[in-house]
Amino acid sequence: MTATFLSYEVYPRSTSDTARRLHAAGKKPDAPRTARQIIEEATRAHWACPHVDDPRAPDLLWGQDPLETLAEAERRAAAARTPARRKLRKDSPILLAGVIGWPGRELTPEYLAFEQASIAWLRSRWPDSLAYVLRHTDEEHLHMHFGAVPALNGRSFDIATIDPAREYAAAAPARHSEKSKAIRVAKRKLLDDFHANVGVHFGLARKTVSRKRLPRDIAVALREGEKQMAAASAAQRRQLEAARDEMGRDGDMLLRLADMRVERDDLRRRLEETERALERLRGQAGRIAQRALKLSHREARRRSRKPIAQIRHQDNERGRSGAEWAMAARYNLER
Repeated sequence: MTATFLSYEVYPRSTSDTARRLHAAGKKPDAPRTARQIIEEATRAHWACPHVDDPRAPDLLWGQDPLETLAEAERRAAAARTPARRKLRKDSPILLAGVIGWPGRELTPEYLAFEQASIAWLRSRWPDSLAYVLRHTDEEHLHMHFGAVPALNGRSFDIATIDPAREYAAAAPARHSEKSKAIRVAKRKLLDDFHANVGVHFGLARKTVSRKRLPRDIAVALREGEKQMAAASAAQRRQLEAARDEMGRDGDMLLRLADMRVERDDLRRRLEETERALERLRGQAGRIAQRALKLSHREARRRSRKPIAQIRHQDNERGRSGAEWAMAARYNLER
């Protein structure tokens, strides 16, 4: 069973210099992206979607053209002012954009019903700010892109009015870890609501076996590598089938031998991975045993220590000097 997929982020007019420096230094895996870059990818500008083999123009399902949405968001941001009557920072978010996924590639009646239910949910969630909903059909799975822009109330233009995560973060303690946790909780609640109102009615699961989420550029590179490997394997398969057709029975034997070699290599690779995993577990077990031994020794030393007041009383009875008492106490504590 496939899990319900909904994800969104907020994007600024321009990324900050700090974000670019952090990404260049490798401290921020995902490259910072702007609202214009997101809109260009959604509308399939040829320079903005290198991850798509055959880009096709999206279908506008609801709302206005995304480029018009971007222009309106930039106009509102330029006209807005902070409470201190200053212009908005260039890295202030101006666009909320997200994706809703579907496990298939065909425009089946079930998907079209899911599409309409999703649009109805989006309109109920962002009744005054939802700007557009697009359909993409040129990737592995069908999916929808949506975007929302906050209203300009007087001179106030705040993405927090449409971003539930920022509302949670504002109520959280000032620590960065607490605010990050609040943002995750808010997005999880939003996905719960979407699943309860839409996903569950189409046989989608709320959760599946989780996988480690990779930075976007690494994930795209891995997908491209998998596609190239699959294409190479298909080409080799076709060559073997052509050789089999030419050689008849000997070709069948050749094909079986090739399959056996592939299986042998796969088993060898799995065995090596298992051995590496066992080696890591042995190392962890050794470290845990060493830690337990150190803790047991430390506990034994703690139990054998005498209170300093007791040591001093005994030394006073014996007539020791202050220096002698200090050396005796230190020796007893370190022992």
